[in-house]
Amino acid sequence: MKALRQIKKVTGDKIFLDIPKSFQGMQVEIIILPYYSKIKNKKYNFSHVAGKLKWDGDAVKEQRGIRDEWE
Repeated sequence: MKALRQIKKVTGDKIFLDIPKSFQGMQVEIIILPYYSKIKNKKYNFSHVAGKLKWDGDAVKEQRGIRDEWE
């Protein structure tokens, strides 16, 4: 099944769609739904958790140990 999806901004009481030639002569179902962007422009501020850890252990050894727990 072929599908066509277009996201348009409604500026009046009419919407114009460009239909591919492969749909000519076919019955189509047109559904209009509101579109909400999944991307939010709000950026999280991490400044309150920023810093540096001081650790004297062997990082590679610890990482391998944690990975081995999952096997």
